[in-house]
Amino acid sequence: FYGDVGVASNLKAELLAILHGMKLAWRANFRNILCISDSLLAVNLVLEPLDVFHKYAPIISHIKELLP
Repeated sequence: FYGDVGVASNLKAELLAILHGMKLAWRANFRNILCISDSLLAVNLVLEPLDVFHKYAPIISHIKELLP
């Protein structure tokens, strides 16, 4: 994945990469996918209940919408 996220943290880049990959999979009609990340923090943010006050809550929420 390559994209311009501007000036951002590595966490934002990780979350955007997860979101981009999931969007690509959904567009290709893949629903049973395995997402692997080297960022435990990003994985935990996606798997745990959403903190609506988190800096990246909109991105995390969008990822969660794509989860089964």
